[in-house]
Amino acid sequence: MGPTNGSSEGQLHGNNEEQPDIFMPYQKLYIYHTKFCFLIVGYCRVRKRYALLEIVRQDGQDLQARERVCSCNLGEINTILRQAHVDTQDVGGLQFVTKAYGIIGCIRFTSGFYLLIVTRKAHMGSIRGHKVYRVDGVALLPLGAAAGVSQQQDTPEERRYRKLLMGVDLTKGFYFSFTYHLAATLQYNYQAGLAGAYAAAAASTSSQKQGQFSSSGPGPGFASSAFSSADFDSMFVWNSFLTRALRGALNSNLWVVALVHGFWDQRQLSVFGRPMTLTVLARRSR
Repeated sequence: MGPTNGSSEGQLHGNNEEQPDIFMPYQKLYIYHTKFCFLIVGYCRVRKRYALLEIVRQDGQDLQARERVCSCNLGEINTILRQAHVDTQDVGGLQFVTKAYGIIGCIRFTSGFYLLIVTRKAHMGSIRGHKVYRVDGVALLPLGAAAGVSQQQDTPEERRYRKLLMGVDLTKGFYFSFTYHLAATLQYNYQAGLAGAYAAAAASTSSQKQGQFSSSGPGPGFASSAFSSADFDSMFVWNSFLTRALRGALNSNLWVVALVHGFWDQRQLSVFGRPMTLTVLARRSR
């Protein structure tokens, strides 16, 4: 377990069982910091694997972020956290900050960068088995050398821009899914899912011919959740610009969630005795 200064909130618990190689954004984030950097542990519940993101604390114009570990188990990630605590113990050690469910953006105004994260989510319903969530709580974490927002040497412009950003109520009408591309149409997602199923079936057939058997791969209608840059450039992805710096630094989209802004409602109906689910999703463009 990682060091948490006696707090059980920062301790990592999980299953070390190996799972098929399925790629999707990390559903849980555990955020720590030292005097020199932020360490963010990402957990994918489908793959049952952990990853570690490091962001250097500095006030420069360039974001210094890298994925230190892209796939490891619980024991390995806790070993890394313990070592980070030992290495920085003389300057405060490793401290647990918060748990999050996704990164909305990593942005800079006039000085250092900030990390905008989802701290609470609400399950609103499902589309073809893919859960859809509403943002219910957010937090803004300064990534500069100062320990917190109150200790930053702000300019009036910096305070004004920060106030403008946090003036947007992200708990009203912002939705996301870890496994479904809400910014795309149902038809596009269904076709993409079929293409993935056909590819998996072809790979399985090829493996069986070689005496190997594989049960992994998406089923029919599975919407691929490894969003490409083109997906984030969709006119319906509200936080496309906010995530650009982090996505560019990591060359990966697995650490961020794609938000859509609009309206969601889902009702269970009965039509001539047959159950039916009616889903309404309205999206605002950027």
